[in-house]
Amino acid sequence: QVQGAGRADSAFPVTDLAVGVLGAAACEVAALVEQASGQRPDVTVDRPLATRWFSLSIRPEGWAMPPLWDAIAGDYAAQDGWIRLHTNAAHHRAVAARVLG
Repeated sequence: QVQGAGRADSAFPVTDLAVGVLGAAACEVAALVEQASGQRPDVTVDRPLATRWFSLSIRPEGWAMPPLWDAIAGDYAAQDGWIRLHTNAAHHRAVAARVLG
């Protein structure tokens, strides 16, 4: 069972991953408890808590997180307004460099 609402601020389904991983682990623990006691406890995953735990507790070991934005990504003034360069992907950066010189 999952309770609560919300999701991590991410382009990827991080909250769904957190809920799934914690739920799977809790179900396995419940199975062990059932083997030992004959009674299987209910499993509930708190969605906001799972999101917070994943957001705060998972950190790289032996490497650093890359910068959030590429060095040339950002908003730039243009003759007719503004342009946003999204250059985090290598192929986007290559196209921007080719077009802009």
